[in-house]
Amino acid sequence: MNIWTYESGIVVYFGKTTGKVLRIASTSPDLQTDLGIKAGDDAKTVFDAYKPLFEEAISRHSNEVLDGWYIMDDGTVMIFDFDKSDDTLVNSNIMPDSNVEEIILAYWSHFD
Repeated sequence: MNIWTYESGIVVYFGKTTGKVLRIASTSPDLQTDLGIKAGDDAKTVFDAYKPLFEEAISRHSNEVLDGWYIMDDGTVMIFDFDKSDDTLVNSNIMPDSNVEEIILAYWSHFD
């Protein structure tokens, strides 16, 4: 992949051979989703906004719900990462006051 990092807190991942955008990530509290969620918001706010409207993603490995992962209508997945320090997008032990550290928009089909 080719990765472009912007000072605004946006990172864009491009396919090396296709040049197509594969993933967009934001750590900026100045940028928000269509539903008004941004980095720094708490888990309760995220869940209240997304759970009623979108299907939660299910792990292809364990058949468990991936907390903070929502399948969008166009085949993308919106991922709210509550702990970037663990170097994984899979969340664990999310409390209502856990804060979003990164928001990722990617293609669900790219996750195995």
